Amino acid sequence: MTRYRKYSRFQLLVSLSALVAASVLLLIPATRTAYLAGFGILGLLGVGEILFNRKGSPLEDERDEAIQRKATTAGFTMLWLGLVGWSLLALFVFSSNGTVPIGVVKPLVPLVWCLMTLTQATWALVLDGRSV
Repeated sequence: MTRYRKYSRFQLLVSLSALVAASVLLLIPATRTAYLAGFGILGLLGVGEILFNRKGSPLEDERDEAIQRKATTAGFTMLWLGLVGWSLLALFVFSSNGTVPIGVVKPLVPLVWCLMTLTQATWALVLDGRSV
């Protein structure tokens, strides 16, 4: 198993746990900053570089680089679709008021980042399984 495949599995695990934590904590009406807990779980993605970037691991070849490029493109596509979709939805819902409440905008970053990481990791594992 390649290092990138191991890291993609780790990304998928962290993103799913962050998405679950964010969705559960967003349901608690008493706390207004509960979504930050889900965003904090995404900080574990930085630990993956330490865990999977060891000496003696096999180098990446052109196939791994192609998989990484395609997965990153798919991830950033979902990031922008999420940002634009959320913005258009907020504009449509709150257009009669003339302003969008900040409480609607603040959870945008962690949720869209989870969506991007989930898409990137899933796409990398699918492409690795299909052998590009």
